[in-house]
Amino acid sequence: MNKRTILSFILVTITINLFSCTTGNKKLNSAELSAYELAMQKSSHGELDSALLLLEKAFETDKRLNPMDIIQEKAFYPLVDSPGIRPKTRDLLKAFSKKEKANMVRAEEFGSRIFVIGRVINEYSQKPIENALVELNQAAQNGLYFEEQSLFNPRLFAFFKTTKNGEFSVETIQPGSYSGVASHIHFNISADGYRSYGSEFTFESDSIFRAMGNVDQVPVAYLDTADGQEIYRVTIPLQPEN
Repeated sequence: MNKRTILSFILVTITINLFSCTTGNKKLNSAELSAYELAMQKSSHGELDSALLLLEKAFETDKRLNPMDIIQEKAFYPLVDSPGIRPKTRDLLKAFSKKEKANMVRAEEFGSRIFVIGRVINEYSQKPIENALVELNQAAQNGLYFEEQSLFNPRLFAFFKTTKNGEFSVETIQPGSYSGVASHIHFNISADGYRSYGSEFTFESDSIFRAMGNVDQVPVAYLDTADGQEIYRVTIPLQPEN
């Protein structure tokens, strides 16, 4: 075997080894993607049912994840923007709700940003209720809950579990008013040993509320200041089952 032949053989061998390493690394990197990252890919490509299945797996295996964080992740926008898949997205986030804080809106959402701290208590003893499941739904700045023609399918929503102090907190926008009704946020709250409570809370700063008063006798969020930041605080009572 002459020198030219030997040199060609060495170059081919090196090329094959480099190709094998490259393709091997690609497979390794793909395999190392978490269920959450794969869900992001699926959602970005419009494979929404697959994305939800992968998210379910991610939430089951990684307890550090806050399911509500997908609201802020652009790759997951289709899971909320698609009217057909949105109810399934809400059901998934509700099923794995475990945190007391959430951001209910995207960075691009139109409207005035507000912060709300809610407190769930026993109506009779006034003691806080820990681990209550809280669901919030609200209208956008334009007063619409959703754009499509369908049954109630709100685009702005959140789920929480209350702390030992009975608290949850949310960043959102001031809901738009409609039909002469004061600005408000709908809630559904359930807790072991208590009757479920579905209603809405309004804002004491709302001009319609100030003009008409608390006609429906709903909880009211009052404006407060903490560390130089304006915060609404609302207390919501639950009645014990017995």
